[in-house]
Amino acid sequence: MPNMFEIMAEARMREAVAKGDLKDLPGQGKPLNLDDENPFIPADKRMVFHILKNAGMVPEEVAIRQEVEKLKKQLEAATDEAQKKELRKKLEQESIRHSILMERFYK
Repeated sequence: MPNMFEIMAEARMREAVAKGDLKDLPGQGKPLNLDDENPFIPADKRMVFHILKNAGMVPEEVAIRQEVEKLKKQLEAATDEAQKKELRKKLEQESIRHSILMERFYK
């Protein structure tokens, strides 16, 4: 449920659009490029992350999350009960690993 600030911000944006205040802005109609200027990455770490990304490397928490999603899809497609049991076990283990890693990251 949106809070009061979000409701007010949304209303002001609608007013600006209705008045035409947001027309002809620089970059209008073009996708945002957040690769090099991601505001969530500290400035001193951007180059390192850029190099790792170009090398095809991802942070451990991303790799684990990708594995979790892959296991979920495999579990949905599985028909054999023994295979489903094994996939559930792996899925639970990877989910726990991801939770522990994220808990450490956000402490």
